[in-house]
Amino acid sequence: MVFGGSRGIGAAIANRLAGDGFDLALTYVSQPDRAAEVVQAINGLGRSAIAIQADSADADAITASVAHAVDRLGMLELASALVV
Repeated sequence: MVFGGSRGIGAAIANRLAGDGFDLALTYVSQPDRAAEVVQAINGLGRSAIAIQADSADADAITASVAHAVDRLGMLELASALVV
């Protein structure tokens, strides 16, 4: 799960994780079109991705987004030693 994964460093991390074989969820605040572009790029790599609208400054939204990601993708894994 990449919080703020629709642009910039977050999008780069999401693409790297997908390239490393992970399915993932990413959150975005206000640009669903940019989030959809990242999801499409990840799907093009043969991985599954979903975009969830959630403001990282809102604890309830983050809790709900994690629950939604687990519901759709299964348990989350920790990717360690990631270098972008």
